[in-house]
Amino acid sequence: MQYNFLHFKRFWIIGMLLVNALPCDAHQLSHKTDGKPDATERLPVYSTLYFDHHFSTLTGVSVSHSLMEGYSLLWPHQGYLAHTRPYKQDSTPSLDIERLAHMCVDFCVSGIASIANHEIFGHGFRLREIGFNKIKYGIFYAVPNSATQIMSFKKKLSPKVFVQKEIIAHMGGIESSQVMAQQMTLQYLRQQRIVPIQAWLFLQGVLDGILYTLITPTGDEKHALKDISVLVRAIDYPDQKSSGLHEASSNRPLNLKTLYEEGYLNDINNYVAKINELYDDSKALSVRQMQKAFLLNFLDPFWGYAWYFLAFEYLFKGSVHWQYPMISVGKLQYLPGLRCIMTPYGLEKQLVNYIRYNDVSAQVLVSYGQHPKHQSYGIGGQCNAVPIYTDWALGGRFYLWKQPQLFSKYPTNTSSKLGVMLTLRGEYTLTQNFRIMSRLGYKTQGYVQGEPLGTSFIFGMGLQLYL
Repeated sequence: MQYNFLHFKRFWIIGMLLVNALPCDAHQLSHKTDGKPDATERLPVYSTLYFDHHFSTLTGVSVSHSLMEGYSLLWPHQGYLAHTRPYKQDSTPSLDIERLAHMCVDFCVSGIASIANHEIFGHGFRLREIGFNKIKYGIFYAVPNSATQIMSFKKKLSPKVFVQKEIIAHMGGIESSQVMAQQMTLQYLRQQRIVPIQAWLFLQGVLDGILYTLITPTGDEKHALKDISVLVRAIDYPDQKSSGLHEASSNRPLNLKTLYEEGYLNDINNYVAKINELYDDSKALSVRQMQKAFLLNFLDPFWGYAWYFLAFEYLFKGSVHWQYPMISVGKLQYLPGLRCIMTPYGLEKQLVNYIRYNDVSAQVLVSYGQHPKHQSYGIGGQCNAVPIYTDWALGGRFYLWKQPQLFSKYPTNTSSKLGVMLTLRGEYTLTQNFRIMSRLGYKTQGYVQGEPLGTSFIFGMGLQLYL
């Protein structure tokens, strides 16, 4: 629910048209004979279109990534077209205006993809998960179809269960952005290189949560939607009075601008307020606590790598990809990282271990959260598909946790529960440039980023293209 990006919509469109008009000479790509591409040689476009029956966040990430890879084909400087040239790599680093203009457009386009992922596959996915089938989408909101639908839904649930579902809806946007960043790190590990599109999508995913918390004023938790039906009414009836929200707005029209200016469209405010309401404790969580916790995300090594690549290797040297360093012990390569995530029961910190060994790339994480009356723990990981036989490859994801029970009528008194998720990912190579993939697994009730909340089978299909 990011209203401020709406102001840049016209700028994005004008900027894209201007930079697309920049001249670019066409030359043949050079290829080295040792099989190791240099910094100006093309890397294959790796695109996966994945869909599951939940239409989950993972589906949204694959769609956003595939669209961005398709968009990257428009840029000759990234070396993705067979008969165009990449930028000449500069022996002496210097600022190139054309590369700077392309960087600005890449940032804007990746921002649009990030916002769409945030709303449609973030808030939208979780709203569908908790029972709303008809949802309205806008550039900065995703809400149920009508206020009447919300009130009818609310009457069927106990107050605490409804609060938990509100929390899940409010946190869905930042959750989807973090999942997008995590998927980009898997791409980094698989190819052991960073390219512009993946770097921008990763940074957009990480920055969504960090900047959202940092721009939220501390002590503003009172500026939270008492009921999401207020937002729906603001969309449907923008001229009605906004009484019942805040004294300063009692005589102002109930429209989206009013709600944004007074902080009611802020996901962080709403998340903090609902967590405190869940535990009947006004100090269970604060905006300041979230700001401090989310600073952990700066300790992900790929955060620094992405900025270094874009700001120096790409912008000043003309490299279209960059092989980043890892801690090496023989054939084993390793990087540690930290991150903070939002959950339906509070914040969790995660230690992430990035591992690469020959053709195997994996993320292994350990998570911990301290909540009123409860603690939460988790351990798991995921790895890319590894060749096992001729044209077949197999990978997967595993997670084991102990966390507060979801949708409890008495969340402060309920006990924590163990849960597990296991999914396998199979890939079959049809041609040198085309693969089909499938994902099959099972999950018990509990919270895992990007996955369904309830006990369910997980099934998805996809196509992979190498161009």
